[in-house]
Amino acid sequence: MSKTRESQVLHHKEEIKKQISPLACVMPDPLRFSKLERLRAAQKRVIDFLRLLSVKPHGPELERLLLLKRDVEMDSIFIRTCQEEEFFDEIRCLKENRCLVNRKSTIYKCSPYLDPVGVLRMQGGIDAIENVEVSVKRPVILSRHHRIAYLIVEYHHRKYHHLHAEIVVNEIRQKYWIPGLRALVKEIINNYPVCCIRRAQPIPPMMGTLPKERLSPHTLPFTFTGVDYFGPIEVAVGRRREKRWGVLFTCLKVRAVHLELVPSLLTDSFLLALKLFIARRGVPLKLLSDNGTNFRGASRVLAQEIERISTSAVENKYPEMSFTFIPPESPHMGGSWEHMVRSTKSIQTEILSNVGLREEDCALRWPMSNAL
Repeated sequence: MSKTRESQVLHHKEEIKKQISPLACVMPDPLRFSKLERLRAAQKRVIDFLRLLSVKPHGPELERLLLLKRDVEMDSIFIRTCQEEEFFDEIRCLKENRCLVNRKSTIYKCSPYLDPVGVLRMQGGIDAIENVEVSVKRPVILSRHHRIAYLIVEYHHRKYHHLHAEIVVNEIRQKYWIPGLRALVKEIINNYPVCCIRRAQPIPPMMGTLPKERLSPHTLPFTFTGVDYFGPIEVAVGRRREKRWGVLFTCLKVRAVHLELVPSLLTDSFLLALKLFIARRGVPLKLLSDNGTNFRGASRVLAQEIERISTSAVENKYPEMSFTFIPPESPHMGGSWEHMVRSTKSIQTEILSNVGLREEDCALRWPMSNAL
């Protein structure tokens, strides 16, 4: 009986430990805070506790920290912590009285140096300018991968009311130099709830299928017709000016347009316009419109007329015409005739004058009144 041999894979696992700053023992964990103001308040409480705890400070570093009183000075504690954890080798080189850091360092081109407080800053070429803070001439260097840099950028983003990313970048660079700052600002904007809600866009619904009336081959024009009103149009009648409205009939298949002029929005006026349309274009099989009261009235009158003259001869000569209304408060379902109304009104404003326009001019000059 053969013995199965089990192969064992040996691998070497090396963990790179992050350098811990000596100031980390007197600084709260920044990962536990979501805002810079809360971290500053906790840091102030820690310093106040250390003042009460130790009457005689031990060591020059702790004695220097206990002398800090202003919030701006206390910011140097977590700034130094961030720098000593991210740029440990660079700070060690500068403390050993070396002029420059290693060429492979990510901040080599920034010409870093340590100020008297021990904060890592970038040398600039505007030292001769007067009445400007030191942070503007020589900004503090931070790493974008540290939590402190994230809290600082998030604070400035809220301070300037979630404005454009370049505004936040410009304000931060007045005091800090963070490589890859724009990427960090965009990351905060993309993850911030207020900005996500402000930039949110509704998902457009899927386009529905076209109705049967729009897809009716081998039928005559205006078999399926949409109707709508537009206007009013002011016309000159003698020395007075009166209002007229246009009635637009459009074929839902070939998009032909027929225009009629009516003196009012009453049902009787629409019935007269409908009779003129039928006399010229024929009886449509279905008439579609919105829920205007005049259309509703015409539908009711036509239904009564059809019931009154329901003889076989009339039914054979004039097939039954039905009204169909789109749902209330849904003008998008009448886009077939709404689009034609827009085109008609744009052409009308170009060719018709509003001064001294007569009713005969509207009937004769409408360009699409006889279009098929």
